[in-house]
Amino acid sequence: MPLPPKLTKFTTASQSLVNVDFTSFATGTGIVVFYAGDVNSTAGGFTPGEYVLSSEPFFSDKGSTFMGNNVAGDVDFDVVFNRRIEIEGLCIVQVPIQQSTLGAGSFDTTITARIRHWDGSTETTLVSGTSLQNMGLPGGNVNDAKVGTIRMTIPRKIFKRGETLRLTIETSAGGAVNRSVWIAHDPMSRLDVRSAEDTTTVDGGTVWDNSGTSALTVQIPIVVP
Repeated sequence: MPLPPKLTKFTTASQSLVNVDFTSFATGTGIVVFYAGDVNSTAGGFTPGEYVLSSEPFFSDKGSTFMGNNVAGDVDFDVVFNRRIEIEGLCIVQVPIQQSTLGAGSFDTTITARIRHWDGSTETTLVSGTSLQNMGLPGGNVNDAKVGTIRMTIPRKIFKRGETLRLTIETSAGGAVNRSVWIAHDPMSRLDVRSAEDTTTVDGGTVWDNSGTSALTVQIPIVVP
């Protein structure tokens, strides 16, 4: 015998559930940590091929990128959303860098992080921030590693399905001595990752012991529906 309509009005409601933790519910946002890394190395396996962002850690193919000698450099890390996503709120980016000098003295490296929206034809910068890292190196032929931490506030932005969130990392060094700069991007945080150009450093390859990590991460605030 079928139930009267008044007894079935609740059982015919949607069965889909949305689960959020208390912090996400209270703040209206959920934080997703993306790990920056490289895959599909090129040039005989010595050069990072494609730079990506992943919400799951993985072993980066190369794990570090040479940003240049006495010049500015930049790298783009991308993730494509396969559903509509809305972001807004505080964002923290952590960038392991290594600096090397061939002469006595000190120099600064400015790390700039930019959060960008890419729709396949137009790139739009949503927010950017910087961290200034000083290296006081008493003698020549010295390497040192640090972590630059950048906090920014992302304005509300909707990403449609198939659109790309891009993290751009830029470095620029200033000072009177010859200097070289690398960034690390190994989600598994190995301390001996190196790129092809690292053979020019004084120890024959970068090490990230001083920084304590080689993982480049970005915290993206997702608006909870």
